[in-house]
Amino acid sequence: MVIGFGMFGTFLMMTRERMYEFGLMMAVGMKKARMQMMIFLEFIYLSFLGVLGGIIVSLPILIYFYYHPIPIGGDSSDMFEKFGIEPVYIFSLDWSIFWTQALTVFVMTFVLALYPLWVILRLNIIKAIRS
Repeated sequence: MVIGFGMFGTFLMMTRERMYEFGLMMAVGMKKARMQMMIFLEFIYLSFLGVLGGIIVSLPILIYFYYHPIPIGGDSSDMFEKFGIEPVYIFSLDWSIFWTQALTVFVMTFVLALYPLWVILRLNIIKAIRS
């Protein structure tokens, strides 16, 4: 949810700040479908870079904590041991975690990218240039 609202805020700002640009591009002859495709591909590219950057930044941290798990101390440690669980935070390097989260971000991108496409479809050239 947090990632989705963050992405929507970004897409909303990118769309609203570029209304003048969209109006000018359409005034010189660019078709709405071509502009929609350009914006859609831009959002897909941004989300791909975000997912790739997230994996690149988090992977070294996960690898470190995979080999050096965090021990749980104090009363929490006793509670874990009563249930037969080793009192450590264990990290996973299972690739399915990365792929499912990346796929979730891409699905959110496809859904949220419908808003700018809808705005471009309804764009009035004169109002866009004056804004």
